[in-house]
Amino acid sequence: MSDLKPDVNALLETLKASVTDPEKQDILEIVASKSAELAMLALTDPEKAEASMDDVKAIMASLGQAEAAAVVQATTDWVAGIASRVMSKVLPV
Repeated sequence: MSDLKPDVNALLETLKASVTDPEKQDILEIVASKSAELAMLALTDPEKAEASMDDVKAIMASLGQAEAAAVVQATTDWVAGIASRVMSKVLPV
């Protein structure tokens, strides 16, 4: 797999490690998928991304506050990693 292609499975595994409740694992699959879409939309179509955020917020409402915070942090780190890899390819140091 290209190091520039987002690995949603890696994000999903991180999310599953942070939220261990078996009943919430399906939610995490949706969150991982939607997060990848949202990250791309944020860069290409901010208006569409804003509309998509409501879907993600509704899904995340099923998580507890600590779980949601862990998911947000893991997702933010994942997106930042993608952006960092892209920029390091575009602007090699």
